[in-house]
Amino acid sequence: MLNQIISWNFPQKENVALRENYTMILEADIKPVLEYIDDNIEAYVKNVTLSKENTQESNKAVVGVLTKIIDDKELCCDVIRHQRKIEFNDLADCNGEQTEKSKDSVKAIWDVILEENKVVASWNNVRVYWKHFGVTKNLVSFVDVNYAKLDKLDNEDDNWNFVVQFIKSDLVDVSLLKKIKFALVITDIGDIINKIPEDKVEVLLEKNVISFTLDNLQLLHDYLDDERIMAKFIVSNQDLFFAKISEDSEAVDYIVKDQNLILHLIYQDEISTENKNKLIASIDADTIDIEIAKKIIEMKLKINREQFYAIWNQVDQNLKVKLFYQYMELLTVDDFQDIFQQLKNQSSAFEKLAQREARKQVKLFNTPDNIKLAKCLKNKGYITSFNKIDTKIEMRIKKSQ
Repeated sequence: MLNQIISWNFPQKENVALRENYTMILEADIKPVLEYIDDNIEAYVKNVTLSKENTQESNKAVVGVLTKIIDDKELCCDVIRHQRKIEFNDLADCNGEQTEKSKDSVKAIWDVILEENKVVASWNNVRVYWKHFGVTKNLVSFVDVNYAKLDKLDNEDDNWNFVVQFIKSDLVDVSLLKKIKFALVITDIGDIINKIPEDKVEVLLEKNVISFTLDNLQLLHDYLDDERIMAKFIVSNQDLFFAKISEDSEAVDYIVKDQNLILHLIYQDEISTENKNKLIASIDADTIDIEIAKKIIEMKLKINREQFYAIWNQVDQNLKVKLFYQYMELLTVDDFQDIFQQLKNQSSAFEKLAQREARKQVKLFNTPDNIKLAKCLKNKGYITSFNKIDTKIEMRIKKSQ
C-alpha cells in the first residue's frame, strides 16, 4: 500500500523512494502516510528501512526512525549499520535527548556509530559520549582509530575531568597516549599522581603536559620509582630547575639528596657542564657515593674540599692519584703532607714529599701534571722552589715549622 501511495503522489521519485524512503516521506509531510508508518513502525523498519536498496537515509530520517523504535536496541543498531549516508557532526544529535529514559539503547546506538565512524572525529564528540557512559572500549577504540584527525586536547570545557579519567583507565594504554596531541597543562598533579600508572606519567612528562613547579617536582620524586623518568623531566625544564638550585630552595635540596637521581642527571648529555657543576655544588658531601664519585672524576666537575675527601675515602689508589692531580688546588699544606703519605706506594717521590722534617730535594718526571703540581706546591708554600731540568723537575721541600 505504501508503495502505491508513493507511486500515485510522486511518480518521478519512485527510484528515490527505494534508496531514502523515510527521508522522502518526511519531506512530503503527508500525515496519513506518517500515521500509517507510526502504527506499523516495526514492520516498516524491517521491510523498508532495512531493505537492500534503502541505504541513503538522511540523519534526520534515521533519528526519526530510531526515536520510534528506541526500546528495541538491536533493531536500532541494525538501522545504524545499514545506513551508509549518515554522519553526525554532533553525536548528541543522534537521540541524545533520550539518554535518561533509554540509556541502554542510546549507548548501543552510539557504540555502533563509533564503531562504524559515522560521527565526526572531535574531542567534543568524545566528551559527549564520555559524559553519559564514561570511558569504554568503544570510545577508546574510536580515539585510537581517529587520533590523527583529533585536534589538540586543551584546557577548555570539561577536558580536565575527562583527561584524568581517560588517562587512568586501564583501557587506555601507553601507545595510545603517545599518539594523542595534548595542548593542556596540568599545573597541580596532587589529585591525580596516585591514580595514574608510572608509565603513563612518563608519557605526560614527555609531552610537557605536567608543568614544572616545585610542588610537582617533589610529588613526582616521591611517587616515581624510576629516577630515569625524573631526570628526563628535569632535563626538559633544566633552566627552571637550576634556577631553583641557585635560589637554595628547600624542595630542591630535598630532591638532590637522591643519589640515583643525581647520577642520572650527571649522565645527561643535554645538561651543560655549568649546570652539572651547579648540581654538584648543591649536594652534601655525604650524598656522594662511589658511582657519583667516579663520574665527577671522569667529567672533571667542580667540587669543594669536603666533597674531595668524600670521594677520596671511597676510590681506589689509581683514582686517588687522578683525583689528586685534578683537584690539588683545593688542598692545604697539611692536606698535601697527608695525601703524599697515603700515596707513597705510588711513587718514591711522593714518599719523600711527605717528609717535611728537613729541607730536601725531590725529583719528579717532567710532565704537564707534575709541572702543575710543582706550581701549586710553590704557591701553597709546600716547596720553596722548583726547576725543570730535561726530563725531571727538581723541587726543594720547605721545612715544616
